[in-house]
Amino acid sequence: LRMLMGLLGDDSLAASDPTDLRVLRQIKNDKTVLLIEVIVRPKLSTIAFRVYDHFKLVASDEVHKCHVDYRDIEDVLATLHVHGVELRDVDATGIALPGAVDFGRVTFSGHGFNGCDIESLLRDKFGVTAFVDNNANAAAVGCYVQSDAYDSVTLHTQQVGYLVGGQGTVVNGHLDRKSVV
Repeated sequence: LRMLMGLLGDDSLAASDPTDLRVLRQIKNDKTVLLIEVIVRPKLSTIAFRVYDHFKLVASDEVHKCHVDYRDIEDVLATLHVHGVELRDVDATGIALPGAVDFGRVTFSGHGFNGCDIESLLRDKFGVTAFVDNNANAAAVGCYVQSDAYDSVTLHTQQVGYLVGGQGTVVNGHLDRKSVV
């Protein structure tokens, strides 16, 4: 979180508690942000992306495939120019995917991402700053940041056809990582 605050150019926020998500509610975003979501389904998976410039949606698309892996994320980055977005203009990239993620490394996923340190790979190959987390945590943080109504949020996802769901929880402004399996 401290790195994100520095990237967004607010040194006063960068000096705050690096786990306190409440500072995200204070950001006036004047950056270009790429968000990528990997949606895995039994027969057809999707990689969807959106690009926001100053909180305004400037590009979005999705790709459907029978099997997804890290190379598909690389393909999204390599083809952004088709949508009028140059990768060099993207200030930060957020990636949400199913499975367990520990500091940008996918530690469990049955979907072509196992053991993949996506943050490092994207930084080394494309020079981008990426933040990777599992989809439930990312959604919970997004819900929390978008509303001042609650200081704690729990979001549960249960995809049709799967026995195991995901849950992201923000408690008093902090993402609860202890509940991640």
